[in-house]
Amino acid sequence: MSLTGAHIALALRSAGAGGGLVMGTDAIAKAFNDAMRKYGDGLFITADRVAALISECMMESAYFRTTEEYNTKKGDYQPYRGRTFIQITWKSNYEKFGKWCKQQGLVSDADYFVKNPSKLADLKWAAIGGVWYFTQVNFYGKPLVEYSGNIGQVGKAVNLGDPFHKVAPNGWKAREAAYIAVRALGPDIVLEQEIKSTNSTDWMVGMKKVYERFSDDVVLKPGEHEIKTSPEGYTLVTGENEGIDLVATVALNRPVQNLEYWWRIVDYKAGTPTKVYKDFAHVTANQKTQVSFKGDLPKPSATGRSMRLRLCVSVPKSDAEIKITDVQTTGWKMD
Repeated sequence: MSLTGAHIALALRSAGAGGGLVMGTDAIAKAFNDAMRKYGDGLFITADRVAALISECMMESAYFRTTEEYNTKKGDYQPYRGRTFIQITWKSNYEKFGKWCKQQGLVSDADYFVKNPSKLADLKWAAIGGVWYFTQVNFYGKPLVEYSGNIGQVGKAVNLGDPFHKVAPNGWKAREAAYIAVRALGPDIVLEQEIKSTNSTDWMVGMKKVYERFSDDVVLKPGEHEIKTSPEGYTLVTGENEGIDLVATVALNRPVQNLEYWWRIVDYKAGTPTKVYKDFAHVTANQKTQVSFKGDLPKPSATGRSMRLRLCVSVPKSDAEIKITDVQTTGWKMD
């Protein structure tokens, strides 16, 4: 799935806003999807992260009504006033953004925005600016996107320059409401992304990010289920990989007799599942609310193979529905 114009429209209505947008809701959604896919470094992998990005951009752009700061009074940051949906401000940030854009092949001159500051208000840069700020601007050694679990810290970082500032960011209640409105849209706002790995270390990092998908409760009725880490998560493209031990802990809302778990890897072609590549690491849990299990990620028989990972769970048909409340990795090691 991915962000849609309907998502944007609903979030705006829920936050009490709408009308006067700089572009249509479909165009806004496409701009963010494209920016996250191309320039997000594979970091927008949870609904919390996408919601933090969209809601802060909503607030900084007056609910997508502008890409340029309203205040036109002369100040010590003029002419480098806030622009893009995230309101990139100050000459130093214009310099950093321009340098990054040159590295991405978006501009030919790293000083393009320093020389032409008003160009940063062009719609082309609106969503890209937000993605850049969340992924490339660090606070205490971490990119802003990694603070997304705490929207108060995100708001402080964006508005006050420090996620641990002692005072609340400007418009805090509105920021919180905007985040709640976007987050309420659920996991469908998370974009399908792809990792193309040619070594086992990269693949391992990708697998870690897959597991971050399990942040919401998953309700399962009796029968067999595949819990999809993709398409909402990552596509795994195999290379010359060593085996990797996958270690995960699954938490339930109640104990269940004879509940089965296993990993499944599915071959994909053009976004469509073609066949099960391999099932592995079967575990049966009896009357437990938490179970840990491990299995070797199988070495592929060919390079460049596009596969997706599934966590499979079989709930006894004689039982009632259960809820998986969390799935966490507990350890990694290379064979």
